[in-house]
Amino acid sequence: MTRRHATPTIGLLAALRRGELVAMQGDRPTGGRGDIPVPCFGAPACFPIGPFLLARASGVPVVPAFCRMDPGGRYRITIEPPIRVQAGEEQAGLTTMVAILERIIRAHPTQWFNFFDVRGDARAAS
Repeated sequence: MTRRHATPTIGLLAALRRGELVAMQGDRPTGGRGDIPVPCFGAPACFPIGPFLLARASGVPVVPAFCRMDPGGRYRITIEPPIRVQAGEEQAGLTTMVAILERIIRAHPTQWFNFFDVRGDARAAS
């Protein structure tokens, strides 16, 4: 989904307004204008602002959720407190989510499968 193609976003907004759940991956930049640099492990890194724009537009919070595998091979899901987004607070919401992501990654560093340099785009955007 990109800002150039709003059709999927309209469907997501409608689903949220019907009280349905929408899951979006928040730790992967899209590579477009919807990515903004925020602090991550001491340096700016790009993350998608879209989930926070959608949360504001729909009036529903972003609920950070993480899945990891424990040493016994069982999956563990962690659900963090909701991040409520008011108009003009989208970047603050994203910054809060990235801080939560940092905490989860620090606790379980082998569980974040990241195959690219998240800071590469942020350096170009700064």
